[in-house]
Amino acid sequence: MNELLPYDVPPPAPDELVLQVGGGAGEPERLLHISRPVDGLVRVREWSSESWNTPPVERELSARALLRAIEEAARQRRRVSEELYRVREWLGADR
Repeated sequence: MNELLPYDVPPPAPDELVLQVGGGAGEPERLLHISRPVDGLVRVREWSSESWNTPPVERELSARALLRAIEEAARQRRRVSEELYRVREWLGADR
């Protein structure tokens, strides 16, 4: 039987991209719910493997800075659950 967690990760909103990034060099695995950019900023709801059962950390980040961080994780051969092309498209890097 599955145990219920005190806090279940909510499903993404229709306007969110869900991205899982593998941990590396002492960093935890991360789950990101990323909104579409507005004026170059994205709203990010983030959980980590250290905090799956807690409310997310919510913040606004520059879409460009977030993309750089995701690309760096991919360069480090960390698992990124979406293709970089899709992430770039979502964050408006092709515009």
